[in-house]
Amino acid sequence: MNSLADLIMGFIRGILGQSSNTMTATTPTDEAECSLGFHEIPATVDTSDVPTVGTLSTMGGSVTTASAANNCVATVRPELGTVNVRSGPRIGFFPVGKTSGGATFTLAGASEPDENGYRWYQVTYNNGSGWIRSDLINLSDGCRQFSFISDADYPDPATPVTTRFPLPTTARITNNYSRTSHPGLDFGTPLSTPIFASATGTVIRRIQCERCTDTRPNIYPCGQNVYNDEKWGFGYGNFVVVRHDYAVMPAPLRELMDDANLTGGFVYVLYAHFQQLFVDLGNAVNATTLLGHTGNHGCSTGPHIHIEIRMGKVEIVDGHWLQQTSVNPNLFFTI
Repeated sequence: MNSLADLIMGFIRGILGQSSNTMTATTPTDEAECSLGFHEIPATVDTSDVPTVGTLSTMGGSVTTASAANNCVATVRPELGTVNVRSGPRIGFFPVGKTSGGATFTLAGASEPDENGYRWYQVTYNNGSGWIRSDLINLSDGCRQFSFISDADYPDPATPVTTRFPLPTTARITNNYSRTSHPGLDFGTPLSTPIFASATGTVIRRIQCERCTDTRPNIYPCGQNVYNDEKWGFGYGNFVVVRHDYAVMPAPLRELMDDANLTGGFVYVLYAHFQQLFVDLGNAVNATTLLGHTGNHGCSTGPHIHIEIRMGKVEIVDGHWLQQTSVNPNLFFTI
């Protein structure tokens, strides 16, 4: 936003349930978000004073609950950590409160699915109302009476993931993770080793290395010209990025996302230097999906697989990969 006054007014509009379409145009951080009238929280804004809400509130006073007449209760999934209650039905809206797993609210309404396919529930509490994404909430059977609730709002319960995923290969680690110098893991595999996806997710990027040939699949040493060249796969050669939802992540990684204000966000796993790819853009994957065979393609000195993990809240990372937060792979994999 252009000024503190604009920020305060946007916050007030969110609390009152008004659209931010009337706000002065700002420099977009994401064109789709701005064109839909949503706003992002500037990085300079301190949200540490956002109040805790719900039945676990430390603010005192009783919390409004569903009346006996309708017997409808919205409960934050008990295995979750901190969950934001937002001023509007999208992850870009400013938090008006924060709550914890097990907290209960009165259900007031629901949105249409957002661009990621999620509905948002409007909930009320003693000091106001806000919105929580549907996959973070369990509804009681009493909520079925409302016309805006359907069977789709009662998905089959998934077993919470509490342990890390197994490594996709038993090969030796040849280069460890460093947040600053090497934000991933390298495994020295034999050529053409099959690599499978780690968990349920979606392929959101697939790059085929155009400069990689049978006689010259790799280049080394590599300068910035290689890292900036899509035809070299930005140094990754043939690679894919798989996006995973917050809800299917191991507990240690969800806790890290909670601390980073990314509850309900995404984890992205990049697999690089393939000899051959077996998935396409948009494919749904799971732990049995073959992503590709390892190679020596791109900026590489020998056959291996490079795996890099980041977290964020954008649906697509094209052109924004380095802006997503690097994650130590030991929070994702059993190492």
